[in-house]
Amino acid sequence: MRTDSYLTAKQSNSQLYRSCIVDIKMSNQEIHSDDCREVFMLYDRVGDNKIRVDEVGEVLRALGSNPTESELAKLEQQFKVGKDTRISFEAFWPIFQATKARKLTPAIKASFVECFKVFDRNANGTIGSAEFRQLLTNLGDRLTDEEVDLLMAGHEDQNGQIHYENLVASITSV
Repeated sequence: MRTDSYLTAKQSNSQLYRSCIVDIKMSNQEIHSDDCREVFMLYDRVGDNKIRVDEVGEVLRALGSNPTESELAKLEQQFKVGKDTRISFEAFWPIFQATKARKLTPAIKASFVECFKVFDRNANGTIGSAEFRQLLTNLGDRLTDEEVDLLMAGHEDQNGQIHYENLVASITSV
């Protein structure tokens, strides 16, 4: 039986997983099963060595993966998600392996820049920050305002423009 202090520690998992993200991204090593299991277990609030299926995306992101909303929707369909559906680490590990961060090639980076060019009305390498925010919060895998703020931090010039080549270089260098 788990103690109340253990459950209290589990409740502060958002702070813990953020530090795990930093640790994982700082080391250029493969994530091993034991490291992954440790982060996975931060989300086990019941003590049955399982997490809710609707938390899988958050755990994947904590481990440095970047699943799309459509990948997560397929996963939920696969597990026929009910409000209390839970998944074991053994079922989670192959999901993580399939969605873990992929290396960005120069061609992929160039395709990001090409996507931004569609919205570059003046063909000067910039996109308006208001339009950029609108795109990110309303299209595709939507970001929250806080996520957009983090993404745009330091990239907006005095004219309210985002230099998208610099932004892509900054994002893909992480």
